[in-house]
Amino acid sequence: MLDEKTLRLFTAIHKTCGENYKIVEEPDLLSAFRESEGVDGAQLREMILNLEGHAFVDVRYAEDGEYCLCALPAGLRFIEEVSGKKQEVRRNRGVETLLVFFASLLGGFLGALCAVMAGAL
Repeated sequence: MLDEKTLRLFTAIHKTCGENYKIVEEPDLLSAFRESEGVDGAQLREMILNLEGHAFVDVRYAEDGEYCLCALPAGLRFIEEVSGKKQEVRRNRGVETLLVFFASLLGGFLGALCAVMAGAL
């Protein structure tokens, strides 16, 4: 739905504005990106329009590098869902790691038991 850069922009808008309208200048929003990413004013404006189209932010005005923005509840729910999915993936990886560990431990024990039994014959 949203690419990583746009998601990072929304997070920056939410941290700056919250659920209240606030005037934000373009350099403040561009500071959310590294210079190596090459995000300029035109791309920033396009990302803000994309966020507005998804009803994640409300834009009162956008003129001469100044934006009056407010983060909307739909965007906040999306951020919570994305972070919840990441935590779920991390939790699943932990369970998988434990299963592999115990399976290898059991396999090693059974292998050693078979070797002892074969040696006793």
